Amino acid sequence: MQMGLDAYLYKYKGKNRKEVDFEYSGEEEEIHYWRKHPNLEQFMSKLYFKKGGEGTESFGGHKVFNCCKVELKEQDINTLKELIISDNLPEGGGFFHGNNSDAYYKEETLDALNNAVDAIEEGDRIYYTSWW
Repeated sequence: MQMGLDAYLYKYKGKNRKEVDFEYSGEEEEIHYWRKHPNLEQFMSKLYFKKGGEGTESFGGHKVFNCCKVELKEQDINTLKELIISDNLPEGGGFFHGNNSDAYYKEETLDALNNAVDAIEEGDRIYYTSWW
């Protein structure tokens, strides 16, 4: 098994009271999977902590965005799309995260985000999670 950043975008029909680290009952469906997309991860990490996430404990006892959930609202997705289109995702990285892969994933990420917006319009909720 290769170690590294694995990231997922899901849609679900659950109810949760907060936008981070929530639990819900119901089924989820994967919209997209990324392998080592560090700048997307950096965007999601910043969004997660901005929304009040506390993170999980990592090496040295500091809190990180790993195995956490962050719900994406339509405005979050639109902001992300603008950053991708303008090639301005925040720079991320880390031992397990890989190298910049913005160009490689650009079109498929935009497609996934458009699918996420469609899902929201159909009444689904969207979240991103990752682990490394």
